[in-house]
Amino acid sequence: MSIFEILSINAILVPALVALWTLFMQRGVIGSLAKFKAALKGYEKQKARNLLEKIKEVEHEGGEEEEMIAKIADYTDDWTYISEAVSVLNKKEDRVHKWAKTALLAMVVTFVFGLLILGDPDIIVTGNITRMGVLYFLFFLEILAVAYWIWLILDFGRILAKTTGGEVEDIEKIIEEVIESIKESERERLL
Repeated sequence: MSIFEILSINAILVPALVALWTLFMQRGVIGSLAKFKAALKGYEKQKARNLLEKIKEVEHEGGEEEEMIAKIADYTDDWTYISEAVSVLNKKEDRVHKWAKTALLAMVVTFVFGLLILGDPDIIVTGNITRMGVLYFLFFLEILAVAYWIWLILDFGRILAKTTGGEVEDIEKIIEEVIESIKESERERLL
């Protein structure tokens, strides 16, 4: 590939990805992302209320202190997994935003570096690596960042598709999936 081909690809990719990013952001403001976040927050509040009620019931029932502590510990363990699952889902959305910025920054750096080396791309930077080699490397990193970002959007879009109604029941299914993956990773760590 020549410098001009890389610059042309960047000139096409930047507007295309900015358009994709704008569509994603618009969906977040007016579409299923807003419903998802509201349902996630509602689910978390509902489970917090349930935990409080269960603790009050245990306290009201009385009994041996050790037995009460064991019941409360079981309830709080469940709550810990729910809270961690909600955190994981929120981090997935944050990761989409972070990688969008990373991909756009990679495109800008590659484009600017390509413009800077137009005059003499064959100057050796270090060892056997020329400016053109550095440009290829930057372009490769850019493509990886863009591909990963698109994969994150598609992965998060899969989650959003499961919650199109924005109902707590839809969120509960996703939370259960995330909790299972958390438990699975914990089991793998223990082995």
